[in-house]
Formats: sequence, structure tokens, C-alpha cells
Amino acid sequence: MNPSKKLKKAYPISTFTYAIVPTSSPKKASLAKFILYALADGQKFGAALDFAPIPKVVHDAGVATAQSLQ
Repeated sequence: MNPSKKLKKAYPISTFTYAIVPTSSPKKASLAKFILYALADGQKFGAALDFAPIPKVVHDAGVATAQSLQ
């Protein structure tokens, strides 16, 4: 269900809402690369799939978290 348009900072959930990445995993750098792709270049596919764009605050938090894994 999409939130009301009156809620300016609301974000309709359309895919995973979080990713749990073990910081001790030998694959954490690869997972970080995927997350960064999904937050950047992967976003260009969203509109055609009826995905809402990620709000800047969510994007920035995700990028900061993914970069801390590298």
C-alpha cells in the first residue's frame, strides 16, 4: 500500500526494506558493491518497474553504510 501523498517523507515499500550484511563475512565487499549499485545505477530501472525513487535521506544513509563495509 502506498502512503498518502500528504506524507512528504513517506516511502512506499516495493522491495527489500533492509539488508543484513555480516561485517565479518569475507563476502562483505561484494555485498557492498551490490548495495552501492542498487542505490546508484540500479535506480534507473525503477520507474519502468513502478518503483518509487529512493528519497535522498535514505539513499545517503544506505551509501554511507555500504561504504563502511568496504
